[in-house]
Amino acid sequence: MRYSVLILLFIFSSNPISFAQDSVRLMTYNILNYPYVAASRADTLAIIIDAVLPDILIVNELQNNTGANTILNNAMNASGRTNYSKAVFYNGGDSDNMCYYDHTKFGLFSQNQIATSIRDISEYVLFWKGNLPGADTIYFNVYSVHLKASSGASNEAQRLAEAQILKGRLDNRPG
Repeated sequence: MRYSVLILLFIFSSNPISFAQDSVRLMTYNILNYPYVAASRADTLAIIIDAVLPDILIVNELQNNTGANTILNNAMNASGRTNYSKAVFYNGGDSDNMCYYDHTKFGLFSQNQIATSIRDISEYVLFWKGNLPGADTIYFNVYSVHLKASSGASNEAQRLAEAQILKGRLDNRPG
C-alpha cells in the first residue's frame, strides 16, 4: 500500500499539469445606463476594481462606446494598471453589454450577439494564455444576459422567451 502511494505521488508530482493551477476572478456589474446617468461613476467603479481586481468583468446597461472606453481607461486601467482590454462594442436596440479582460491572462477569440426582442445576449469566446506543455488551447464562453425586469405576467413571459433563446443557442453548440 505504501509503495502504491509513493508511485502515485511520483507520477502526480512529475506531471507538469499537476502544477498548472490557476483561478479566474469573474465579476459582473450592472452599471445603470452608463454613461447617461452620472458619467463620473467610473471613479467609483475604479475603487471597486482596485478591491476586486477581476480577471474578467462583464457589465450590463452600457449605452455607448464612449462609456465603454471611459470604463476601460478610468476604471480598469487605473491605479497604474495597463493590463485590461475590452471587446468590441455592439450597439443593440436597448442597453448593451461589455467584456473587459486581463490580456496578460486571456485573449478574445471571438464575440457574437444573440438577438432577442429587447436586449441582445452577448457571447464572448476567450482563451487562456497559460502554458500547459503538450496541451491544446483552452477556450471558454462567457455569456452576458440582462433579462427583462419588472413583475407581471408579460415581463415573466419576456424573460422566459429570452432565456429560451439562450438555451436554444447552448443546445446547438457543437460538442
